[in-house]
Amino acid sequence: YRGYKIMLINGVSQLISTQAFSPLQAYTQKKQNTPVFSGYKFKDKSVENAVKEDTARVKYIIATDSDKYKINERRMIRKIMNAASYAGVNPVYIACIVKRETHFCENIITSENGKGPMGLTSIAIEDLYERPSTFDSNLGKLVKKYGSLNKLFAAKDKNPSMKLGNLGEILYKYRNPEQLKNGVCQDFDLNLKVGAFVFKGFLKEQGNNLYNTFYRYNNNAEIDENTGNEIRKDYADNAFDTYQKAMKYATKLMRY
Repeated sequence: YRGYKIMLINGVSQLISTQAFSPLQAYTQKKQNTPVFSGYKFKDKSVENAVKEDTARVKYIIATDSDKYKINERRMIRKIMNAASYAGVNPVYIACIVKRETHFCENIITSENGKGPMGLTSIAIEDLYERPSTFDSNLGKLVKKYGSLNKLFAAKDKNPSMKLGNLGEILYKYRNPEQLKNGVCQDFDLNLKVGAFVFKGFLKEQGNNLYNTFYRYNNNAEIDENTGNEIRKDYADNAFDTYQKAMKYATKLMRY
C-alpha cells in the first residue's frame, strides 16, 4: 500500500479540479481548472484528508471494475468529483451507480430502461420538474414563492441575473423533461450532474439510508413489478457492496 499511497497523494492534483467536492468549495481557489492541491494549503486538515480519501475510493471503484471499458481513469475521476460537487453529494455514491449502470463507458449509452452513464430513466427526469423541492430545497422555496416552475422561469427571463442554484439552472436551460432527456443522452457531464441530483433527492427521501436509496434509484426503471423486486435487490446489493469495499479500502490505505 505504501507505494500506492505516495502515488495517490503526489498525483492527486491531477485528479481533482477546483469543483471537486462540495465541502471544499469554501477552501478552494476560484480560478477554474486550477488543481486543488497545486500550491494550495487547506485551512482545515480534516477536509483535505476527506478529499484524499474520497478520491482514493472513487479510484478504487473504477480500478476494480473488471467489466469497465477502456477509459482515461484520471478524467473519469475528475468528472465524477465535479458532478458530485455540483449536486452536493458524496462522489463515492456516484461512482457506485456509474459502475453498476454502465461500467464507466464514456460513450453515451441509451437503453430501454436508462439513459447515459447514470442510467437515468424518463420517470426520474420528469420527477425533477414535478417535485423540485425533493431534489433541491432552495429551488423548492423559489418555486413556492413564484407559484410554479414555469412562473419562476418567466421571472428569470425578465431578470437574467436571478440565481436559481445549480439544479435550477439546469432545469431553466432545459425547459421541459423532453429537452432534458435529450440533453442527458448527448452530454456525459450533464448526465452525471442530473443523476447526482436524482440520487441526492432519493437519499433524502430514504432518511439517508444508503442501501434503500440504491434500491429506490433502480426502482425508477420501467420494468414489470414482479420481476423488478428481484432485480432491484440485486442492484442494491451490488452497489452497496461496492460502497462498503471502497470505504474499507481507502480508510485502510490512508493509515499507512
